[in-house]
Amino acid sequence: MNTSTIVHEAYAFVCLSCGQGWETAYEIHHVTDLHGAQVCHYYADGHRVPSPFSRPRCEHCDGTRLRILPAGRVASVAAPPARSSAVPAPRARHWYQRLSRR
Repeated sequence: MNTSTIVHEAYAFVCLSCGQGWETAYEIHHVTDLHGAQVCHYYADGHRVPSPFSRPRCEHCDGTRLRILPAGRVASVAAPPARSSAVPAPRARHWYQRLSRR
């Protein structure tokens, strides 16, 4: 008996070489074949693609050092929050300020 279950998942990718970040949504078909073996087939944009965990590559620089995160995480770490000009930066302490305490 050939059975199949379809699951929709999305993953975020960040390249550790160039810093590029992107997200991809997958339709994952979990299939049990006639011999009882379970196999997963990944589809992105209607095309069968290799598993994102097998040999991921950067879309920008073709690098292989990628971090895979849950979906929605790339936008949250892409840009650091802007520093408000209303809050003054902490003053730098000089070495002579440490010596003046007695």
